[in-house]
Amino acid sequence: MCNGGIESNKGLLEYIAEKTDCTFLSDLHQTEHEEIEKVLIRLDIETYSLKEWNEAVCYLTGRIHDFSTKEAALAYIRDHKK
Repeated sequence: MCNGGIESNKGLLEYIAEKTDCTFLSDLHQTEHEEIEKVLIRLDIETYSLKEWNEAVCYLTGRIHDFSTKEAALAYIRDHKK
């Protein structure tokens, strides 16, 4: 089953990695913030759980946060510069 063209079993980080042409998830650490931003602005925030958004914050920024909303997690990722 697909949701807006996104496979429902694909995690948020995997989706971002795919859309930024990363071969491996770890390649996201070398991906320009602007490329990740392009993916995020086209993404339906409701497609992924709050847990996945919080995991993405930790993985992409290297900081552990426990945001209470998806919007807050997304805003933190978008505002974070490497």
